[in-house]
Amino acid sequence: MALALLAALLGALPAAPAAVAAEPQEVSLRLEAVTPGVLDAAGDTTLTLRGTATNTRETPVRNLQLMLWRDQGTLYTAEDQLTDLALAPATLPVGARVFEVETAYTTDLPPVLEPGQSVPFELSATVDQLGLPAGTGAALVGVHARENGSQTVGRVRTLVPVVGTDPDPVDLVSVVQLDAAPSRLAPDLFADDGLGSDLTEGGRLDTLLTSASREGVSWAVDPLLVAEVADLADGYRVAGDEARPGEHAEAARRWLSRLEALPAETGYRLPWGTPDLLAVASHDDAALTDAVVAAQRPDALAATEQLGRVAELPLLVIPVGGGLDAEGLALVERMDPAVVLVSGAEGSAVLEHEDGAALGDVDAAAFTPTIGPEPLDTPPQVVQHLRTRTLMAALQGEQAVVRVVDTADRARAEEQADAGAEWQRRVPLQEWLTTLADPLTDQLTGPAAGAADQLAPDVLADAVRLRSATVAAAELLVDPTVTEDADRVTSTAVSSWWRAGAADQAGRQRWIAPRRAFLDSLLDGEAIALSVPDDVEMSARSGSFPVTVTNRLERAVRVQVLFTSENAQRLTVPPVTGIELAPGQTVTTTASPRARVNGALTARAQLATPSGRAFGEIEDVRIRATQVGRAGWVIVIASGIVLVGGTVLRVRQVRASQRAATTDPGNAERGGDVPQSAEEETRR
Repeated sequence: MALALLAALLGALPAAPAAVAAEPQEVSLRLEAVTPGVLDAAGDTTLTLRGTATNTRETPVRNLQLMLWRDQGTLYTAEDQLTDLALAPATLPVGARVFEVETAYTTDLPPVLEPGQSVPFELSATVDQLGLPAGTGAALVGVHARENGSQTVGRVRTLVPVVGTDPDPVDLVSVVQLDAAPSRLAPDLFADDGLGSDLTEGGRLDTLLTSASREGVSWAVDPLLVAEVADLADGYRVAGDEARPGEHAEAARRWLSRLEALPAETGYRLPWGTPDLLAVASHDDAALTDAVVAAQRPDALAATEQLGRVAELPLLVIPVGGGLDAEGLALVERMDPAVVLVSGAEGSAVLEHEDGAALGDVDAAAFTPTIGPEPLDTPPQVVQHLRTRTLMAALQGEQAVVRVVDTADRARAEEQADAGAEWQRRVPLQEWLTTLADPLTDQLTGPAAGAADQLAPDVLADAVRLRSATVAAAELLVDPTVTEDADRVTSTAVSSWWRAGAADQAGRQRWIAPRRAFLDSLLDGEAIALSVPDDVEMSARSGSFPVTVTNRLERAVRVQVLFTSENAQRLTVPPVTGIELAPGQTVTTTASPRARVNGALTARAQLATPSGRAFGEIEDVRIRATQVGRAGWVIVIASGIVLVGGTVLRVRQVRASQRAATTDPGNAERGGDVPQSAEEETRR
């Protein structure tokens, strides 16, 4: 069954959970550590919460006390319970503070906490002291901030797995996504040194690559990233008022070597430039969609030496945030992917297809804690959220949880979340795909077309124009290797890295501006100039006039000159083709207009590539035909002269025959012709 048939699974977006009115947080509590991250229900394990309390109001907080808190009512065992919990006010469930244990509350805080002032805290209690319910599930714990011992002015909450009886393990499939914002402006020239910094030890891409090298973890890399890092590795410059040498070539070489060491059987390639497929599909422009599809062709990638084995990896499509609608799914199908990871179906499953493609459900909310109040997404809370989600899946008997790891913070969080999570079993994506074949029965979800965080329409329109100009430049230059591949440029121009956001747009401008400048200089009529006379006079049906083309570039070009007549029935000017100019050369050739009637008409001349893509300024030439009618009369008069001459000659022949018959009467008897009168002969 082809991927297009899956469009029937796509429905409207489910309604987002209704926002709950936030409790005022006069003291912000930020968690910095939750240890241990997993509690043994039968042991005397001590839970410790560490963090920082900050006075966020404009007046002092007096006699602040921080106290360990927990929900003693239940252990959470299902995802829908957590959904209900996230929708409830932060004051529910009521729970209880731990009064009986000295380590569970503070006694040494300053009597006055001034506005903006922060203090650290560390609170702890054993599992027995917390008095949690028996069994296996996730316990809700946290810290309360109290002023003067009577008023709660702040709180923080998180989930901690409690294990009594080990559930059957759930398969955990993690795919590390290796990509970055495009930054190469030209070979060996980059907009900034951000990519190089990401490759250094502890940088974003270094951390992600370390995560990808873990046992049982799969990885997917953007071929554009590989090409750019390879360009860094052999030395590069950073653009500026004066280009400066880059500093991270060695880090780039080391990163590529580590990438090469990753097992190919767990690897995939991403679409070139990580395009925003949802936005591209909704733009409904055939030139744009065709270019994005063409950029993913394995044969085109194989020709790029820098990619090496990456060009041969199967294609994995991961829409931003996991969202994909029917139009996006149809676009993805044209790319012939091996796997498509989307979000929206309950649980995790895969739908296998006859053509070998697979549609898998990714947990798009894996790294997004929902238990407030703010801040609710500190690193410890993300780690606990990861552990809790896989525990819920194991308790509910789900087959697998699929995650996409695309930031350094997420990579670090996932590595920490593995510790102590005995209810999960790591499985590479390819192994999971070969062992599961359960259909997705729920509706898939995707952001509605035109959602605010997609690429803006003007960005998509810019990409179409950029492609057209890039194609024209490649046709124009005798050596087209100096231009970029138009399809890849287009796929990069609609990168999901260019989505809404000031930083993203600034990066896009740094990437696109030099390309625009180069193409504009090539196609605006200044670098390659056309000159034709203002007026041309023809004395016959056809004529000629000079056409001059000047190449001011340092590259050889080939062009033609196209003409458009204001009245093609009366005047035509065939194109002047096959003009090739060396750098700095001027060539003058001849145009040959053809007129059918007398009069003055205007023809518009414009340069074009060999395939007919017009560019540059339009030049008008006024063509006057004045002798077309006179030539016709010459033909008529000449024909009349021939007719009259023939008639006179015939009359003379008849009269001569009559004279001969008069002088020789026996002529008739010998069977000779009987001549007619001259008048009759003439009529005949």
